[in-house]
Amino acid sequence: QVFDIGIMNWIETEWIANSFPVKAQEYLAMGLPVVSVRIRELAEVFGDLIRIAEGEDRFLALVEEELASDTPEKRAERIDRVRDRDWSRIAEAVLAEAGEGS
Repeated sequence: QVFDIGIMNWIETEWIANSFPVKAQEYLAMGLPVVSVRIRELAEVFGDLIRIAEGEDRFLALVEEELASDTPEKRAERIDRVRDRDWSRIAEAVLAEAGEGS
């Protein structure tokens, strides 16, 4: 309730570049704008919703841009995009598929 933006400003290591931080989905589920270092999976899955900063100087600029341009419509779009990605729905899908294979 007190966040204005979600930031993912980790040191860009190979581990981070090839991860999929669930925290990004949590930020989007709250409707928050998100700025992140380059994380391949985030860019592929949420590249239209998350701003990817190429370098330290660009990170702060993108945070400022996102804060200035946020709207209720953008917040609703972010929430809607991750609505089906919550753990209960993922568990249901896994259980359903496991039941089909029995």
